[in-house]
Amino acid sequence: MKSLLLFLMAGTATAQVDIINNAIGEFSIRMLNRTAEGGGRNTVFSAYSVSTALGMCLLGSKGETFLNMKENLGLADANISDIEDGFSDSVTELTPFAQPDEGLKGFVLSAANQLFVDESFSLSKSYRQRMRNIFHANATPVNFTHRGPEVQEEINSFVSNKTHKLIPKLLDEPLPSTTVMALVNALYFKGTWKKKMEERPSPKRFNAFPGGSNQTANWIGLTKSFKHAASEQLNAQFVEVPYASRQNSPVRTSMLFIVPDESLNGKFVDWLKDDNFTWSNIDATIRSMKRKKVDLTFPKFSLESEFSLKNMLTDLGMDIPFTARANFSKMAEKSAGNLHLSEVLHKAKIEVDEFGTEAAAASTATIMLMSMPMPVIPEVRLRIDRSFVAMIILRQEESFVPLFTAVVDQL
Repeated sequence: MKSLLLFLMAGTATAQVDIINNAIGEFSIRMLNRTAEGGGRNTVFSAYSVSTALGMCLLGSKGETFLNMKENLGLADANISDIEDGFSDSVTELTPFAQPDEGLKGFVLSAANQLFVDESFSLSKSYRQRMRNIFHANATPVNFTHRGPEVQEEINSFVSNKTHKLIPKLLDEPLPSTTVMALVNALYFKGTWKKKMEERPSPKRFNAFPGGSNQTANWIGLTKSFKHAASEQLNAQFVEVPYASRQNSPVRTSMLFIVPDESLNGKFVDWLKDDNFTWSNIDATIRSMKRKKVDLTFPKFSLESEFSLKNMLTDLGMDIPFTARANFSKMAEKSAGNLHLSEVLHKAKIEVDEFGTEAAAASTATIMLMSMPMPVIPEVRLRIDRSFVAMIILRQEESFVPLFTAVVDQL
């Protein structure tokens, strides 16, 4: 059985955060649709991490570059003040959760941003201050030209530290010597289930239908009151499974499983690419969920993925930043030639077992000089025994943002 998993966090969201959350939600589905085009396969990514790295680039852009990025980040109708306040509030609200609480039972959730700036590049004082105020990102001087391997190690060390070694290495090789700045985001989550899952030994197999992968699985689950919804529009069931909360905090986190109907066995990719599979429909279904007694069974799983996102972003319509037409002049204190976005790299990992979930993601956007153009119902029994999509979502009262998105097609 194929399904979708989301991670939810509940709390208070400002109107500006809601704008950013909805934009990231829409962007996550666009990324998911693109990854699905290659056929069903295991995938995990964080639209939150990618959007944050690109958001830092957005605020250094001007003219048609700014408009092109803004539109393709789902922020076409937002003004610059709302974008800045939204990102700032979004980053700030995670700060209290970066360290374990006193009881060591609540979730840990942290996001860290950093600029690695070549010594030869004169970074705008205004841009430096905005990055510090909005994204809590400091600028570290480096030498991409002569000390590429050392810079690679420094960036990898930053990511490894901020993701608790879940992603030990973001860069597999040094960045090009013409790089003037790398804008890096690292995101980390660890949560234990509010109630530990039971191990459920069973001969039942995963995707056990004609043409399916028919794999063995390590099953876990629980029979309990969960938030649940069945969506005819999405042809799927939704179940929200909470993590243990933190002491004296109204913020809540949870995982949301989105499981396609069994009638769609063998049609998982078509389901993901259906016109109805949109963030607005997912958001509306989350809001409609009601508490029900659910007999839930799902497999343990562990996924990791890495992406070079330049081609994907270009195909999605974010093309101008990668060309000679790009205008990132707000990043520079003085004229520095034609700056352009050269690449966006992303890695993510998620591990789910009977105790809880650990997940991490890291993204880097690299800026280079352009040398040449370029109602109450009965108990629900839900066995997630076919491919699915999973999202870890931050839930803030009536606002939701997907932090991680995973496609589980094989075990």
